[in-house]
Amino acid sequence: MMKRKTSMKEKVVHSKSDRAITLIALIVTIIVLLILAGVTINSVVGKGGVINKSKFAVNKYKKSEDEEVESIKDLENVIGNFIDVKSGEYASNTTKYSDGTSVATIPAGFTVSGFEDENKINSGLVIYKGDLSKADWTKGTDASGKDIKKTYNQYVWIPCSESNYKRTEWSVEADGSPASRSSKDETTLGSVTLSDYDKGNGITNDILNEIVNQISSEKNSVKKYGGFYIGRYEVGEGNVITQYKEPSASLIWSKAYGNAKSIDVGSASVSYLSSSYARDTALNFIQNNSEFKAYALSRNNGSTGTDINENWQDKSVTYTDANGAQQTKAAGTATRLQTGVTTAKCNIYDMGGNVAEFTTELNPLTNGDNDATVVLRGGSYINYNAPAGNRCDGNSADYYSSRGFRATLFIQ
Repeated sequence: MMKRKTSMKEKVVHSKSDRAITLIALIVTIIVLLILAGVTINSVVGKGGVINKSKFAVNKYKKSEDEEVESIKDLENVIGNFIDVKSGEYASNTTKYSDGTSVATIPAGFTVSGFEDENKINSGLVIYKGDLSKADWTKGTDASGKDIKKTYNQYVWIPCSESNYKRTEWSVEADGSPASRSSKDETTLGSVTLSDYDKGNGITNDILNEIVNQISSEKNSVKKYGGFYIGRYEVGEGNVITQYKEPSASLIWSKAYGNAKSIDVGSASVSYLSSSYARDTALNFIQNNSEFKAYALSRNNGSTGTDINENWQDKSVTYTDANGAQQTKAAGTATRLQTGVTTAKCNIYDMGGNVAEFTTELNPLTNGDNDATVVLRGGSYINYNAPAGNRCDGNSADYYSSRGFRATLFIQ
């Protein structure tokens, strides 16, 4: 029997079931791909997708960057406040000065001292009224060759907090029967009764209210700026605060009050007759930051051995006069000296001697009379050997060559 030959090209026949399986597999594959595509698309563009997350990250970074820029600006402002002026530089606007340890506020219109012994805050930072940025501090002269200390008004910074800006009673004169005390807090002056005698000498109820408001303004300034300025010297003739001037004396209290207010300190500050708050705070600053630890209470410096060297009648005084010559005023002689020639305490002169000083502290109608209205501070070159913290009383009409005043400066 002959065998049938099978062709190599024999057609393969697929059954219907095979084709069905293939189609199902294709459909399943497409469905899986669609699901995967949906998941992918949602992960990219959905609410929690990559794109939205990227946008969120970009926005968060931008916000962080903006906050960082603001922080840098704030830091620059803080740093700028501390380094706006240096020793010997002029402040065209109220700004800050740092001596590397402490910070002081410099009022517009003043120059920070360029003298090495005057630019440290805790030993008495001195400022000068006017632009001395071109001064020769080595020679002590301005751009035109004038002596700086003899020409420009000078103040010393008294750093303090609002809580430390306060009155302190050391020695207080008490006389009469019953005894009157030469002390009265200025904040209470708005409720006192004045005599016609005192009113006739320029002490009016309006002035008493001005003084009450002055103390409030002083406290606000201290709170805002961290301190205040006190005149380096007793106010001199011509209503100036410069060295080698005759003290402005032989004037009644109301004249001294008005003169102090009229001293030019620029538009950024205000000038006052020293209050008891300012004077007592300055005396405490001196005692806390110098070798004169008992300056307010004593005319002798005790165990430190440092001579106070101020001008009381019973004390000798050594000094350098305006011509540079060394002088000695003998003990027991009554000679008034020019401003700024005795020994400075934290760069402040003569709060103890030379002339007794008027302040805004008044005590009207003490004992029912007119003899104790004015409160004087410190001692003088003649007949009154009292220390810097002393309080005594006087008549509102009295004027003597041994009575003067000191001004203060508060930044507005």
